[in-house]
Amino acid sequence: MKGMVWSRKGMRIVFVLLVFTFMIPSSGCPILWSYSIEGITALSVSENGNYITVGCEDGYYYIFDTWGNHIGSGHVADTVVSLDMADTGDLILGFSDWYTFCTADGVQRSSVGYDTVSDVSISSDGKHSLACSYTNVMINVGTSMVQELEISSEFPFGVISPDGTIACAASDEHLYIFDFNLGSWLYEYEDEDGEDIKHLFVSRNGEGVIFSTNRKIGYIDTKTGEGYLMNVDSPIQSIAASPTGDTIIVATSNKLIWLKGESVDAERLAKEACEIEIGILREPIGKQDQYIASYGGFNFIRFNKDDTVSVEPLKVSQESVDSLQKKLLFFYTGISRSSSSVLREQKQLIGEKLEFLNSLRSICEKAKTELEQ
Repeated sequence: MKGMVWSRKGMRIVFVLLVFTFMIPSSGCPILWSYSIEGITALSVSENGNYITVGCEDGYYYIFDTWGNHIGSGHVADTVVSLDMADTGDLILGFSDWYTFCTADGVQRSSVGYDTVSDVSISSDGKHSLACSYTNVMINVGTSMVQELEISSEFPFGVISPDGTIACAASDEHLYIFDFNLGSWLYEYEDEDGEDIKHLFVSRNGEGVIFSTNRKIGYIDTKTGEGYLMNVDSPIQSIAASPTGDTIIVATSNKLIWLKGESVDAERLAKEACEIEIGILREPIGKQDQYIASYGGFNFIRFNKDDTVSVEPLKVSQESVDSLQKKLLFFYTGISRSSSSVLREQKQLIGEKLEFLNSLRSICEKAKTELEQ
């Protein structure tokens, strides 16, 4: 499981102190064990919690079991910049222009040379892994590289799903998704506003990819390719997610946002939007915008006298869509106004304008017939 990466100055282990105690310190958290190491630059804990590994500025790395027993170590030629531990004890670590595969006792099995390795990730079973270099993303099965993607931006970072089915990498505003079962790259996402992708998470089964830019949270369903973006009103500092990806916690500069994944159909979404705007906020508006946004596409929407709404998808050919687009003109007047005041006046005049409104409705019927021809 990917650990956090940070830097500290230091050259070698100065001293080692292994402490087993169940005394409760002033913070209230029991110290099970501690191990003093100088110059730690990378940390990883296996998903099952059985293995912990750290990498250091001087190229040494150390492996412990969950009870603090030192079970393995080794040395590489430069600072360990990234490492990741599988549930099996298999380890991948990146340093300088290389990434290396190791066993749980620290023995190096195989190394792959690439320009300036920046990030690595491995699946829980240790069979699949990802490594990122200066302008490349490498996909590995076992200790062999099987796919390489050259990207236009620099220093990507990545993560692999614990079950080893999906690998993701991000660099600048680009996101890349690889499917191990298909053996190919599935999707490439580019943020339309050019915002850099800052955080990346893949669910345990690989079916959900969660990412964030400066002010947006994104979710991609890798099975269907569908996704959504949610804007937040302040810069995102960090994100965290449950292993299934159903629950997402977003920390911005001034608030904590809790997102719970749930499938909501278009009808429910439109009704709840109307309830919020019309029922709770008492806005003097109609329902058309909520239903148009919820359903999307070409629809004939009828607002009935009993307060129900019926939505009928239109059978419109691509030729008709293209023809309609060519005949539409939109102009920005530069004028802004509060819709609430306009709509309040409009609502008061409905009785006087009823004949005119009925004429507008008949035009909708004619437009439906014309579009479906």
